[in-house]
Amino acid sequence: MRLITLLAIILLSTISYGQNNEGHIDESIDKSTKIYKELFLDQNFEELSNYASPELIQYLESKQDFVFLLTQLSQNAVNQGAKISDINFGNHSQIIKYENELQTVIPFTLNLENEKRLVEISSGIALTSTDNGENWYFTFQVIKDKAENNRMLGLDEKINIPSRTQNIIAK
Repeated sequence: MRLITLLAIILLSTISYGQNNEGHIDESIDKSTKIYKELFLDQNFEELSNYASPELIQYLESKQDFVFLLTQLSQNAVNQGAKISDINFGNHSQIIKYENELQTVIPFTLNLENEKRLVEISSGIALTSTDNGENWYFTFQVIKDKAENNRMLGLDEKINIPSRTQNIIAK
C-alpha cells in the first residue's frame, strides 16, 4: 500500500511539474514575442538582432547584415507608400527537443497599410531555446526547400515554418 501511495505521489508531482514547466515556457514565449513585436514596430533592428538565432546570423554573415536586410524591407514598404502598422503572433506549435535545444514554430500576421488598402502578410518564425525555455531566439525561412532550410538553421526536420501568404483588403 505504501508503494502504491509513493508511486502516486511521484506520478502526480511529475505531471504537475510538466504542466508548470509548460506554463512557464508559454509565458516565456509570450514575453519574447512581445519584445520582438515592440522592437520590430519601433524599427530597432539593431536590438532585435540580439534575439536572432546564431544560425540565422551566421547564414546572413553578420548582425549588421540582419539589420541591413530589415531596414531595406522596411524602406521598400515606405517607398511604396505603405507603413508597417502591426504584427501579431499566434499560438506556438508543439515544443520539440532537438540537439540540446527546445524548438517550436509560431505563426504571425504582419499588417502593411496605406490610405487605400491593408495588406496582411502571414508566415511564421521558428523559435529556439538552449536554456530549457528561459530565453528564445527566432529565425525565419531563408531557403525555400524545407529540408535544406532546416539543415542550415539547425532545426529539427519536424519544424515547418509556414510559407508566406498575403491578403489584400481594400479600405
